[in-house]
Amino acid sequence: ILARDGFVKGLARLERDYTRTLPKGASAAVDAAAKLFVNDCGAENLGKIAKLHFRTALRAQGLLQLLLLALRPGGRQHNQVALIDPLREFLLAAG
Repeated sequence: ILARDGFVKGLARLERDYTRTLPKGASAAVDAAAKLFVNDCGAENLGKIAKLHFRTALRAQGLLQLLLLALRPGGRQHNQVALIDPLREFLLAAG
């Protein structure tokens, strides 16, 4: 109960700080809000409002599709490396 209260209050504070609605959970609304946040505030700030190790963070930055393309069997090796480099940089920066 206390953790949920802290989460709800923290989310409300972030919504005030960034003057936007930040939906909870994993849904199309969350994906849309995350993409809008990245467009408005930059991918480097996404970690201030979201957990970066979830698919939503990758989708918001267009990295999930890159990962899926890079891991697709039968692709050319040099293309796979070129696609995976941005994802590797993101993961290293996310810690």
